[in-house]
Amino acid sequence: MDNMYYLLNVTVAGVKCIEEEIRLDFYKKIVNQKFDADKYRIKAIYGENGSGKSAIITAVKIFQDIICNSQYLSESKNQKLLDELINKKTQHYKFKCEFLCRLEKDNIIFAYELQLKKNESGLYEIVYEKLSERSGNYSNSRYKSIYEVSNGKLIFVNA
Repeated sequence: MDNMYYLLNVTVAGVKCIEEEIRLDFYKKIVNQKFDADKYRIKAIYGENGSGKSAIITAVKIFQDIICNSQYLSESKNQKLLDELINKKTQHYKFKCEFLCRLEKDNIIFAYELQLKKNESGLYEIVYEKLSERSGNYSNSRYKSIYEVSNGKLIFVNA
């Protein structure tokens, strides 16, 4: 069996018109060995005009850019873009997600959280980041922190 990664849910806040957290669940059942991601592919996000559809996509894109480009926040063009995209009232971007990793026969669910905020210099920086894991999506399984960073300082690591 090949390794598989599947997004279970996303929570976003502080981007475009979204001030408060909005959570989208892509899979609500218990993840077990019979889980088939092909049955749960996301095909569309729909809603009224102005409801935040494009803001959700923008939030995911910001997250993707930060994760894939370690220099993303140090580039001035990206700082200007973030200034336009991050909610003017909150000036605080939050992105949380849970995703499933099926590695051979093991299901591991990870929870990841990232927060951006302006610093004293007016530049956006990561103010909080956390990665946790649990084995399976069972009612008795609990998340175990892998690492946690707050205000640029590593406050917990489980090596």
